[in-house]
Amino acid sequence: MVRLIGILALAISCIAGNGIVRAQGSDGTTAPAESAVGAEFKAKCQLNGLNCKLVYGESAETASRPGRDSGWASSRGPLVSGPAAMVMVIAMLAIGIGLWLRFGGGGALLSSTPRELKHKTVAPDGWAMRPDGPQSQPSDLLDRIAAMSDQRAAMIELLRHCLLHAADVSVTQFARSDTERSALARLPGNLPGRPLLEELLVETELVHYGGRNLPKERFAALLGNARRLLNERPPAHA
Repeated sequence: MVRLIGILALAISCIAGNGIVRAQGSDGTTAPAESAVGAEFKAKCQLNGLNCKLVYGESAETASRPGRDSGWASSRGPLVSGPAAMVMVIAMLAIGIGLWLRFGGGGALLSSTPRELKHKTVAPDGWAMRPDGPQSQPSDLLDRIAAMSDQRAAMIELLRHCLLHAADVSVTQFARSDTERSALARLPGNLPGRPLLEELLVETELVHYGGRNLPKERFAALLGNARRLLNERPPAHA
C-alpha cells in the first residue's frame, strides 16, 4: 500500500509538471525524447512490477497537418499546475491512507465488528501464582479458594486473581516488582468494580498484616464481590 501511494504521488507530479502526451502516431512520427521524470516514473513502475506506458502527444506542427484528427490535439501546457497540483496530490494520498486504514491489516483499525480482547497480564514476580493456569470458570477458582484452610493465603490469592482479571479487562500491564497496592494504583480510576477491589485490598491487608480473622459471613460476602469482579468482561469496542 505504501508503494502504491508513492506511485500515485509520482504519477500526479508527472501530470502536474509535464501534461499528458501521446505515443508515436500512426503516420510514423517519432515520439519526443523521454524526460528524466518520465524515466524515473517508468523505473518506479518496473520496480513495483507494474506495466507502465508513457503516452506522448503531438506537437503543434504535427497536429496542423491535413488529415489529422483534431480531437487528439496535444496539450500545450501542464494539465494541472501550481497549488491545484499540490491539492490533488494531498487528496490522493488521503484517499490511499483511508483505504489502507479501512482494508489494510484485515481492516482492524476501522472495522465495525468488535474484536475479542486477547490481552493477558503477567503477574508480578513476587506474587507466586499457582502454576495450574487460568480456571475455566470463575466459580471453579472461588470454590477452590473457599475450601482453603488458611484464610490468610486464601485472601491473598483471591485479591491477586481479581487484580489480574481487572488488568486484563482494562488492558493494564503490571510491573515485575508491583505489590498488590501498587498494582491497584495502575488500574484506571473509572474501572467498573474498582471500589470492590479497594475494599478487598483493605480486608486482605488487615488479615495479612494485622492478624485479623474474618467471620465466615464476611468472608462469604467478599467471595460474592470477587465473583462479580471475575465476571466482568472487556467492553465490546476493546
